[in-house]
Amino acid sequence: MNLLNNKKYILAILLPVIAVACAWIWSGTGAQYTHIMSESGTWDLRMKDFGAGSYDLVGEVEYIPNALLKPEEFSAWESEIKIGMPQEAASFSTSRIRILVPPGAYGLMGYSSDYASLVYINSILIENVGMPGSAADTSSPGTELLFYTAEAPNGVIEIVQQASNYVYREGDSHANIIVGTPEAIRGIYAKQVTLASVVLGCFFALALAHLVLYFLLRSYKANLWFMLFCLTWFMRAGLTGPKILSMLLQLDWYAAFRLEYLTVPFGTLLMCMTLHALFPGVLQKWFRQALLAVCGGFACVCVFTDTVLLSELMRYFYIIIFLATAYIVVRLCVKLRKPKAEQLTVLVGAGIFLYGALRDILYFSDILIFPLTERTLAEVALLIFVFFQMAAMFHGTMREVAAKEKPSKEPPWKKKS
Repeated sequence: MNLLNNKKYILAILLPVIAVACAWIWSGTGAQYTHIMSESGTWDLRMKDFGAGSYDLVGEVEYIPNALLKPEEFSAWESEIKIGMPQEAASFSTSRIRILVPPGAYGLMGYSSDYASLVYINSILIENVGMPGSAADTSSPGTELLFYTAEAPNGVIEIVQQASNYVYREGDSHANIIVGTPEAIRGIYAKQVTLASVVLGCFFALALAHLVLYFLLRSYKANLWFMLFCLTWFMRAGLTGPKILSMLLQLDWYAAFRLEYLTVPFGTLLMCMTLHALFPGVLQKWFRQALLAVCGGFACVCVFTDTVLLSELMRYFYIIIFLATAYIVVRLCVKLRKPKAEQLTVLVGAGIFLYGALRDILYFSDILIFPLTERTLAEVALLIFVFFQMAAMFHGTMREVAAKEKPSKEPPWKKKS
């Protein structure tokens, strides 16, 4: 049995191992908590067992629209207090969250509210993320994953947040906070950072590996396009979640936001070019040119337009991506009758990713399908797809090398000089 056929069996063993390893990383670094809905802006956790897990606060909060108030000023505006989602009512506001718990010390974790916020816990200023203001020119945006501890000597944790949003079409909820013992929340925070670091490391290592493969065989362009895709998604992974790359590079909010959005058109185009190299003749020239024009146009929008308009236009670009993906899938089904091993590997990986994306879309629509857990799946599904793509292109590279090294059937004296 020749080396190429051996690699087919290696793929059959390696791919399930990759899928299981990614699933293990996903399950081992996930946060375990229970969603708790508010009652008029108050969460009653006095009867909850914090030894068994942590609790994610969701739902409506108390807030005063069009006002930036300190904790001691909030009660003085009693007649103005509303119950609901402040980000839907005003560009700037002050919210109050009251958590009823057994007396003791607690850990809290969550993303900062809206896109600029001051956070007070029990009347003490704890965090300043950006600078909320009553107008766009007096506000500076910022977002962070926050982790802090709080004492509840009287059985109440009160969180007051001043927040404003002049940079994005939709604001974040003021109540997405996870509460638990300090040790449990510290563990959840560490898992979030660990997962982000693992994803960053995977994309960077894949980019280096395919850069080497490209230099070994420059005629096989799939390695070049996939290397650039991995670098693009390395950048995106570092700009989202705990924002590891943003902190290391000390990027301001606007630079990080535009770079994050730029990764979408670049990543889409690079993946299209990778698939074109893996599946010659499937994606017509007009389709590639049209996608190049659309992605180039959206990249210009990412660089030059206002961030509010950019966030609004993003949803339409996602529709274009979905339609382009559907077209590619149809073309693959029509054109591929007997796919090669590397092509079949890509198709299986793409199927896993599409299932993960569909599952998350249904999850955010309150429809839960397998796996029956309150966690998103698309991130790990994308990681599986990328590793499958890596395995496919390694196999394809070996196929190209074997083809180039195949000895000629002509006798040496008949070869042209």
